[in-house]
Amino acid sequence: MTVRVLELRAATGQGGGPEKTISLGAARARRAQVSICYLVPRSMESFWPREYAAAHSLDYTEIAEGSGFALETWRQLRGLVASRGIQIVHAHDYKTDLLAFALARTDSVVPMSTAHGFTGHTWRERALYYPVERRLLATFSQVIAVSEEIREQLIRAGAKPERVETLLNGVDPDDFCPDAVARRGMRAELDLTDSDFALGTLGRIEPQKRIDQLIDGFCVLHRRHPTLRLVVAGDGSLRRAMIARARNAGVLEACRFLGHRDDAAQVLRALDAFVSTSDYEGSSNALLEAMATQLPVVATRVGAAPALIRHGVDGWLVPAGSAAGIRGAVTQVVMNRKLAGERARSARDRVVSRFSFDRRLERLEAIYERLA
Repeated sequence: MTVRVLELRAATGQGGGPEKTISLGAARARRAQVSICYLVPRSMESFWPREYAAAHSLDYTEIAEGSGFALETWRQLRGLVASRGIQIVHAHDYKTDLLAFALARTDSVVPMSTAHGFTGHTWRERALYYPVERRLLATFSQVIAVSEEIREQLIRAGAKPERVETLLNGVDPDDFCPDAVARRGMRAELDLTDSDFALGTLGRIEPQKRIDQLIDGFCVLHRRHPTLRLVVAGDGSLRRAMIARARNAGVLEACRFLGHRDDAAQVLRALDAFVSTSDYEGSSNALLEAMATQLPVVATRVGAAPALIRHGVDGWLVPAGSAAGIRGAVTQVVMNRKLAGERARSARDRVVSRFSFDRRLERLEAIYERLA
């Protein structure tokens, strides 16, 4: 019997790694029948998961809502659960965790959640929402943690260890792979010459990503290596501030701030190295995508990064907040292309053998079957 699952998430901007995981999982599900529901602000016009769902004929629903809790949202959600015969509600954030908890009591579904991380910065999130969420998840039948660090946080908040499973993210190595033709086209679009060495990063431009530290480090490195270029793909609350920071430092002409991009694979192919300077991560999709694209990777030792990258084998890991560590690792990449290439090839091999999306999906569907 096929398990019927509702993926439930509240939209924040264009989203990020969780959106990719939810959408691709629904498209490739073999042992589960997956419906997707997003709670979206009424003002949201474009939304990447909506467009992906339409292109791949997924069972996709949006519930438009304002701030706070609305009875109409609850009514529509219960109707969706009933009409699809949902057995498992798989939530992905503190708001939908609460809704899954409530649906378990009114509609006899099994609540589960993926804890992607606790990265919000408002006082309400830090002081209220996240502590309550962790306590709430302790009552769930199953919680997936995208890193061992998150799993430990949930257990400290009262979750039973046997109910919290670490399941790192995965990517499709066929979608993210080297492509010389695509590389030439994207580099031309980004105005990168053959002699330019393009460092890049993908992700939301929010405080925990520390793009400020990346720009500051780039300023130092650019003085030593004038052909360096910095590519930042992503949007967020700090995008304008980061552009101003690069302008004030005199390196804006050497930077490419691309905004939100739906063609991450193409952007990555244009790069010569990938850098992640985050203070906090769950399990970074962008890092896995860069590894699969066979790029040299430099990342801070946070979240799942130490499980994904073997320092000195697949890439470089540096302490979070270490500007000197990041500069030193990037300098090694730039100055020792042979070593960088060896580690990049090892990184791709690791994704193919350990962190493919299909491998992750098999484990997730096994969890669904066990719960149902």
